[in-house]
Amino acid sequence: MYSSSISKVDAIKKRSKSTSNSHLTRISKKSSIESKLLLPHNLQKNQNGNSKSTTGLDLLLNQNNEQKAVPEKRDAITQDTFDRVFTGKFANLPKPQSKLVRVFTSSTFTDTTVERNALMEDIYPKLKEYCRETYGLDFQVVDMRWGVRDESTDDHMTTKLCLSEIANCQRLSVGANFVVFLCQKYGYRPIPSEILSTELELLKRTLREEHEDISLLDSWYIEDTNSVPPMFVLQQISSILVNFNNKRIPKLQEQDAKQWWECEAKMQQMLRKGARSCYEKGLLDHEAMHNYFMSVTEREVVHGILKAKNPNEHCLCYIRHINNIALSQMKTASKFVDIAHNHVNSEAQKLLANLRDERVPAKLAMQNIRRSTVEWVGRDGIDVQYHAEYIRQFCSDFYNSITTMVDNAMAKHEKYRDQLFTEVLTHLTTGSTVSDMFFGRDEQLNCAKQYVLGNSNLPIILQGENGCGKTSLMAKIAKEIRNWYDNTCEPVVLLRFLGTSPDSSNIAPLLTSVCNQIALNYDESLNNSAPTELSKLFQHFKKITYLATRERPLVIIFDSLDLLSTIDGAHELLWFPPSLPPFVKLFASLTPGASLIYSKMLRLIEDKRQYLTVPSLGKELGNDVVKKWLSDKGRTLSERQWNTVSKALDKCTLPLFVKLIFAAVARWKSYSRPQETILFSSLQESINVLFHRTESQHGKLLVSHALSYISAARSGISDSEVEDLISLDDKVLDDIYQYHLPPVRRIPPLLWSRIRSDLPGYLSERAADGVIVLNWYHQQFRQVAIERYFKNVNHLETCHSAMAEYFLGVWGGVPKPYQYTEMQKQRFGVTENEGLADRKVPKQPNVFSSKDGNHRYNTRKLSELPYHLLRSGRVDELLSLCLFDYEFLHAKVSSFPLQSLIADYEDAIQNVRDVEILRQLTLAVDALRLSASILSRNPSMLAFELLGRLLPLVATNKHVSKLLIKCDREGPQHNAFVPAHHCFHAPGGPLKFSLEEHQFAVFGMQLTSDRKLLVSTSTQIIVWDVATGDIARVVNPNIDGVFFGLAVSENDKFAAAYTNNNQIIVASLVTGEFTAIDPEPFVTQMELQAVHFKLKLFVFKCIVSQIRFVGNNNILMWSKSQYLIYTVNGNIVSQGSESEGDNNHIIHIFYRDKLNMMFLLWTGERDEWRLVVKGTLNDDKTQSKGKISNFYCEASITFLDNHFRKGFACIAHKSSLDPDGDHNFALVRITLSESKYITEEVIQEGLLNRINDIKIFERNCSSPNQNPWIVGVMIDSFLLYRDNCDFKPIFLKLPLNVRNIPIRPRHTTTAVTFASHDTVFVAGVRKHLFLWNVSSTELLRSLDAHFGRILNLDSVSQLGQNILISSSLDHTIKIWNMENIFEKSFSVSTMEQSIEKISVAKDNPTLAAVQTRKNIGIWDIKSHRYIASLVANVHGAVVSDSLLASDGRTIVAIESDQLLLWDLRTQSVIHSIHAPNVFQIFYMNKEALIGVIYRQVDSAEQKIARLTIYSVVDFSVQYNFEYPCRLFKDCAVLRDQVTGVVITLFKGHDSLLVFDAVEKTQKIKFRPRQSKKQKDVMISKIIAMPSNSNQVIVVESDNKASVWDIRVRKFHRTLTQFNGVVSSDGRLGLFAPAKGGLFVIDMRSGQVAKTLIGNVTEGVNDVTCSFSPNGQYVFYYHSGHKTLRVFRVLDCQLIGTFRPHATITCWSYDPDGFFVIIGAQDGSLLTVVLNDPIVKEETLNKIAILPCRRHLAEYLHIHVPEEAELDTFDLRNLGAVTAAVTRFKSLLENKKGGGVSKKSHVCSLM
Repeated sequence: MYSSSISKVDAIKKRSKSTSNSHLTRISKKSSIESKLLLPHNLQKNQNGNSKSTTGLDLLLNQNNEQKAVPEKRDAITQDTFDRVFTGKFANLPKPQSKLVRVFTSSTFTDTTVERNALMEDIYPKLKEYCRETYGLDFQVVDMRWGVRDESTDDHMTTKLCLSEIANCQRLSVGANFVVFLCQKYGYRPIPSEILSTELELLKRTLREEHEDISLLDSWYIEDTNSVPPMFVLQQISSILVNFNNKRIPKLQEQDAKQWWECEAKMQQMLRKGARSCYEKGLLDHEAMHNYFMSVTEREVVHGILKAKNPNEHCLCYIRHINNIALSQMKTASKFVDIAHNHVNSEAQKLLANLRDERVPAKLAMQNIRRSTVEWVGRDGIDVQYHAEYIRQFCSDFYNSITTMVDNAMAKHEKYRDQLFTEVLTHLTTGSTVSDMFFGRDEQLNCAKQYVLGNSNLPIILQGENGCGKTSLMAKIAKEIRNWYDNTCEPVVLLRFLGTSPDSSNIAPLLTSVCNQIALNYDESLNNSAPTELSKLFQHFKKITYLATRERPLVIIFDSLDLLSTIDGAHELLWFPPSLPPFVKLFASLTPGASLIYSKMLRLIEDKRQYLTVPSLGKELGNDVVKKWLSDKGRTLSERQWNTVSKALDKCTLPLFVKLIFAAVARWKSYSRPQETILFSSLQESINVLFHRTESQHGKLLVSHALSYISAARSGISDSEVEDLISLDDKVLDDIYQYHLPPVRRIPPLLWSRIRSDLPGYLSERAADGVIVLNWYHQQFRQVAIERYFKNVNHLETCHSAMAEYFLGVWGGVPKPYQYTEMQKQRFGVTENEGLADRKVPKQPNVFSSKDGNHRYNTRKLSELPYHLLRSGRVDELLSLCLFDYEFLHAKVSSFPLQSLIADYEDAIQNVRDVEILRQLTLAVDALRLSASILSRNPSMLAFELLGRLLPLVATNKHVSKLLIKCDREGPQHNAFVPAHHCFHAPGGPLKFSLEEHQFAVFGMQLTSDRKLLVSTSTQIIVWDVATGDIARVVNPNIDGVFFGLAVSENDKFAAAYTNNNQIIVASLVTGEFTAIDPEPFVTQMELQAVHFKLKLFVFKCIVSQIRFVGNNNILMWSKSQYLIYTVNGNIVSQGSESEGDNNHIIHIFYRDKLNMMFLLWTGERDEWRLVVKGTLNDDKTQSKGKISNFYCEASITFLDNHFRKGFACIAHKSSLDPDGDHNFALVRITLSESKYITEEVIQEGLLNRINDIKIFERNCSSPNQNPWIVGVMIDSFLLYRDNCDFKPIFLKLPLNVRNIPIRPRHTTTAVTFASHDTVFVAGVRKHLFLWNVSSTELLRSLDAHFGRILNLDSVSQLGQNILISSSLDHTIKIWNMENIFEKSFSVSTMEQSIEKISVAKDNPTLAAVQTRKNIGIWDIKSHRYIASLVANVHGAVVSDSLLASDGRTIVAIESDQLLLWDLRTQSVIHSIHAPNVFQIFYMNKEALIGVIYRQVDSAEQKIARLTIYSVVDFSVQYNFEYPCRLFKDCAVLRDQVTGVVITLFKGHDSLLVFDAVEKTQKIKFRPRQSKKQKDVMISKIIAMPSNSNQVIVVESDNKASVWDIRVRKFHRTLTQFNGVVSSDGRLGLFAPAKGGLFVIDMRSGQVAKTLIGNVTEGVNDVTCSFSPNGQYVFYYHSGHKTLRVFRVLDCQLIGTFRPHATITCWSYDPDGFFVIIGAQDGSLLTVVLNDPIVKEETLNKIAILPCRRHLAEYLHIHVPEEAELDTFDLRNLGAVTAAVTRFKSLLENKKGGGVSKKSHVCSLM
């Protein structure tokens, strides 16, 4: 193993001294923008020499240079487009990049049925798959001919809808958007549905002049004067021929249909005649005349190709010619050619030829036109069998052409395919669209203008009820801002409509995109510098706004804050700036009461003037808006209709209501009857009317089900998903196809398009999960839809179930059965009851894999599936396919924030009723929470974390067991590291979260006043969300040292902490800004005793190193001799000192104001515990004025409030029970009277020990039984008393040998609190938690809670749970669930100190010796059991090195200058000799000898090493010699085990000294120079060549090496890049430079054989690497990334990345390389297995026989023999160890006496 920075021995020598410093150094080496913004390099003093506030632009500009990726240079036009968009300009906006391929197919339908059916069945699904998996695009086809029924022609809207859909395709589609099939049929030529009044009057006048009867036109065309200009409208067929749609009476329907077609033919003839005549007379131009002759297909071609922009990039034309059409088969031939009066229609053919052969080729390139010729066959003309090859070629060409167009479009728009550009452009486009509908609101706009141009540095909040028009107002403001500034300013406008895109729905991507947009406008070097850590991102956002200037002011607009996801605590508003830098304005809108965000905002922005209420429009403005909108649409109303509108506006004038009015009246015709022009007076009624009208128009079943799916969706649903779901809904399809059978059982696209067109603006398009989805634009629509369609709960469950099946992919490529209805059987002569049909819906894998190896996650499925399975009652599938399915969990945690996955579990927990399932769900989600710090950044660790936490729980939890089996089987595909045992805290026990972001001990911890947030300190200040364990904010002032105390202000706005360097940091918890205060009088390190914030409510929290607010948020601090008071800005207010004789050390200061201030003084003598209280008080109630009389107490005193009238103290006191005895101690209540404290009551007397500290726990005094608790902390117990009630003092005894040892008065190392509504008292002593029942004084439980001493405790009741919070020296904060405090917990054995070395017995590979500075632990690595602890001196041993024998029977160790030989059978020392100043120990001669290198002389002038060879048998000296050296270096033992090589100084040069330990001789001494001319070689270390007993590798200090044959002193070769790691066979080596990169070296040639990590620049870090024992894998640890990576040497593939919870210090392997044993800085030991995916099954079988994998063995049907049960020693209980050794010795005696004995507990491992 190799470390590029320091050698292993050096690391061991330095670790105890430099752990914290080296960590700080490594942090400082990171040169990221994150550090630029958040970590100021120094904290300078201000003008008065005290402090400087590190806020604003200075943090941005105080940066070190860093190499950045140079973005690809854009052309001038593209760059100009980017610049305009990023600055927020609305002019000339480009088209937003779509996520949709939407193709309109045009044809005359009957002549291309075969081709289109083939496309529908085979090609469209493939195109959908291609687009989705290759580019993440949604593919849709709009085929308006397929599935058209007579009802569709009833309102004559088909043509208009077709043209609308063409426009939508052109607007939305990427690549292809229009395909036309032009064959030999011109197609249907309908009469116009609307004709200008002037034009129709002209036609009618012309026809009358030609003596035509125009009464038919007068009957069917009625003038609509509401149209501007007036239009004649073709009436709905069924309004005149009432049986036109009456399918139930076919005869009547047939009669009316026949009559209509006759009428249409007559009107068509008249209109064409009149148009031709007017054209000939010059009254109409050719285009107007042609309008009456044009077919629907030509109209579509005109809009889709002839008038389109760049049609060659988007359009295709297929021309098919059929030879020898059998005109004799007139009925069939009419499908392929226009027939009129039993002859080919020459007029139609002429128009077709003009379109097909002239106009289209003139516009469309030849490569976009496909021509084919086929022969007429049989009775049908086109035969599927005969024309199979033609159809195949056609389908292949269609697929290739469409995919090519998509590919080209994606390539062309690659320069615009920038995520931020797309995001910003989307919001600007939305703003432009919304603002176009804006009208009025002059007062609000004027307020906004005044704010923008004014001097306010506060955000402005627009508030109003849903639908009041906040969004349109915000859009209008964004558009008008540039007009408000003068020409000297060029504002930057950042606009976000929150919740309308993925990057605007969650706080992290929202702020990231905003920060990047700001950077691109002001300083491009800061682009992509936003931190990923949430709290740092919050600060980064606030800091980066300081870049705004007077010339380029910044305006940020956030619409609809309440639509932000609650994930990551967005609604807590910790990210929202309460104040703004100069030249920055911020608009935000929200709905009062819609979420908790409103109450948070009121607290954040207290100035009511900053809230701008957006009222309803008012009747007058509402009326004007309707008129304006109608005018824009070319509509108006009659006077009667205007009166109807006016009456409706009397009831409501919300903009949404006005919009609904407009949508309704815009459809009114001037001839509409009164009963058809009714408006309702409420928003809900209007929405219901809209739904009813849509249902009546398109069918209640179809509309209700389509809108039900939209309303039931979690985050919306795309057009294609709606069509797919309806196509799977046989109820709807049976209704649609009751009168005919479809060629493909899917919904005709026309039907959904018609429904969408009737809901304009109410279904919004937004991006979600990577696609464009539809969702209700306003919440009111969702509410009405739910009330309307989900009254029947069964229907709701059915919808969810259908959507669950869809996202499961149940019917993807699988025919779905359906039942024929009785009507279908009768009408179509169907004899079967059931049919099968492929619905052409997509498959739904969790991950899409493309042919080129790229992967994309199916985010739609991952988001929607759990939601629908749960709500459809399909709990078993929810568990097996989602929440306990590893593949699903990994996909989701890799593509969504971890909190999103946790939300799925929380959703299930709230809705599932089965207790057993709830328990297992809770276990799983708690495991995720416990692993949050790792999984949020390293999703590949999912399987490892779940296994490491849940393995102990598999026996009684079947779902957990199944999940872990999948983790073992499928996890190696993502990460080859697999835990061999339970290695982390298991859920289900007391531990809820482990918060592990602090890098040093957490000395300070305090809850905010609402008990929702936790503030903690180590080297930085972190704010946590107590409910989720998420980080809310990080304030990192880059201090030199560690914070020792913490206080949070009463209003939760400030936190203050002081360091061991006497530095005070005051941080704003709102903004993240901080001020540094350096108290000049305190010059000695650690002189600062405490810091206090003065609060209005004075509460004493008597803990070490306190901090408190005083007065107006001033800060009180003191040293042992003086005190200072500062403002939060760092300005000094006052200072002073106090003493009383020899009592000149200030222990504590009780402070209310300058006139009420008392000092607690001490002599400072070690064994002196007497304290004196002196000071001044002014209190009329107690008649106390000025100085008070001194009051003396023992060790501790405190007061109930900041009036200091009553308190509690420990005093020397003679017990009333033993008046003649010695002085004991008592707890007394003291009271102030006339400037003197007197004893009011003796609470408890006869105390044998002093009370070291007194703590008061305040309770809400307004509630009964809420008196404060007084807790006295003594050496061996706690005294609990409740003031002013009948509660008698009680004693809670600590266990034997557990003590609270104070080091001075008013001090304790124990943290205490109450929990579970004061029924449980908790004490944190050392690293354990002790819990007592307060009422019974019974010790309930002790928990091994932390790896280090517990520093703080607190408790809170939240969401029905009683929570305990602890912090520790081990860098962690742990949140405990008191409800589970008595649940079984599965402890994880650890060493008590950092692990420095791991040795595995070669002949007994399950046994390992784990060395720490304090002892050596003996472990069974297979079962992960801590067997024994070896230490000769339990009171202060220092272990510096150790060797484990291959047979695992003995250990040689250096402990406290003693060379020891341990016998593991008896756990006793066999031999011991004095061995001072040992540098290295090593085995020789097959472990018969021990080599020891001593530092014989170690001075700056001279270094002499002594090498002594001892016999292992009796430690007798076998050989001994001394040698000089430049530095002490390790000895290399060669392969023969008897030859050693050391580095010595010979004539002032580094030389090699070769010795033989058996022959006891020095054989050779030489300088390893390649030539005599070579300069002096500085040898870094020597490595024995594993494959040759005569060769060594000489490593020089500059990572160069050379290979030498020491037998003949011959140089072999040079290794120009080598770090000292060689494989076991000697063929390969490693080179891992500290600056980055990892290379495999061919040891024979010295060249790079393989590159595992290329030349990357990552800064200088500690890296360690090694080969596995078989040389097939390389392990690489990077201190910067804090990851252990493993590479497969064969193909250089990274197969695993292990992210530990603590810093890795070392690792080792078992001889076979099956186990990798990893040691960490916190003392934890992990045994992992490397499960390479290419040999997964073989390794899996080995894993299955591990003790903790019985469930896996059963699953794999592997028999595991029962092993002898082994007792586990609890090494923390030395009595148990002693008993075990005694029992072992007694067994030996029995065996000597001939008795039968059991195996030794240790020997059973041998």
